[in-house]
Amino acid sequence: MVNFTDFKTNNADIYMEIRDGLNSSAPLIKMFSGTSLEIPRIFSSGKQLYLKFTSNNDTRSGSRFKLLWSVEICHIDLESPKGVIRSPEYPNMYPLNLQYIWTITTISYTNIRIRFINFDTYDINNFLEIRGGENSSSTLVKKLYGRNQTIKDLVFPGNSLYLEFKTDNSTVCKGFELLWEIVYGDKFTRPSGILHSPGFPVQYPHDLQSTWTITSLTNARIRLTFSVFDTEYFVDNLEIRNGVLSSSPLITQLSGENLTLSNMVSPGTELFLRFTTDHSHAFRGFQVSWS
Repeated sequence: MVNFTDFKTNNADIYMEIRDGLNSSAPLIKMFSGTSLEIPRIFSSGKQLYLKFTSNNDTRSGSRFKLLWSVEICHIDLESPKGVIRSPEYPNMYPLNLQYIWTITTISYTNIRIRFINFDTYDINNFLEIRGGENSSSTLVKKLYGRNQTIKDLVFPGNSLYLEFKTDNSTVCKGFELLWEIVYGDKFTRPSGILHSPGFPVQYPHDLQSTWTITSLTNARIRLTFSVFDTEYFVDNLEIRNGVLSSSPLITQLSGENLTLSNMVSPGTELFLRFTTDHSHAFRGFQVSWS
């Protein structure tokens, strides 16, 4: 990153050029001359910047410049349960030729939800990529760009995300602000499957609330078969409701140590399950299959 604190030249033949690379053939980022300039901070896309100051025989005293340069932190690792990510300089315009990377890593049995407060980039050359994993070779799941975009909440399966924001050397916009948090649970429409408490078969976390919904697309009822159920009695419980909402009619609420449970068949074609734990004791939890 280069930041000019002073710049003055007496005519257009005296100028500074900055290129994104190691030599004079690298792509031009900026060329400028004059006085009283408001020069934005300039970022390289890689590890090199080429700067060239040109003058002529008519150069008069008073032409000058002063700059500060530094290696910017461009890769940030995030490991907290939730947080905020903003494009550099937000809510002001983001810099040209920017490359910023964030890696989000959470505990192994969670998903990650992203909620955009604002998203405003110029075009396809100014974009945010989101990959499901820990590095740039992970699967691309979303590429976002455009002016004043309204983006619905996004939930990504898995416990890690790789976000990369890149801008070009032409036009800047406001950028983006997003909130991220870990999410427990999922929505299922498969005809059969297995779900379990977070962390199973080891102890589930304290102060947890996980939700799942199961929907039969064939209009058939849903059978639940518990292979394991082991929770702290009364306070760590699994509620099962007839529908997909937390307000749907309650079918049953389960808790207890090493329970042997009979198969359960839903009244309808949808189920809502919510597992809640407190801050005291933790047990193995549960594992249940549906069909």
